[in-house]
Amino acid sequence: RGGHREAWKLGRQRAGDFTESGIVDAMIGRSVADGQADYIHGFADRLVSGFYGEGDDFKVSLARNHANLYLKQTRGTANEAFTQSSPDEAEFDWTLGGTEKHCSDCPYYATLNPWKKDEIVTNPGQGETPCLSNCKCHWARADGVTSFKPVDLN
Repeated sequence: RGGHREAWKLGRQRAGDFTESGIVDAMIGRSVADGQADYIHGFADRLVSGFYGEGDDFKVSLARNHANLYLKQTRGTANEAFTQSSPDEAEFDWTLGGTEKHCSDCPYYATLNPWKKDEIVTNPGQGETPCLSNCKCHWARADGVTSFKPVDLN
């Protein structure tokens, strides 16, 4: 919850909204985190059940990759806050990441540029494209301000 709350605050600040953090940020953080609860519980169950192995056979890389998917989704929250906190008349370009092998959705979204905020159906990193939260795309607002780009967590 705290991670998504902070991500929302950072996203709206990137858009130019520097109001104090408050109940709205907290409520959005809680809502996003609650929407992820089933996935987080599934991850915890896989850890406890031995899905990733045990002892010397523990698959650290696989477990880390799965854990990082949840961390990376905070970027999607920040990017949603960026678009939603931008001026109503703002236009955005879905900007493809430079080097990854693109999923089927991201290049399609880029062909629909420019976007108005009330037309946006998802955000880079939000986990709603086939590349999940591994998406390397970002928004570029017409005034040159960009949303959050991914960072390497490995």
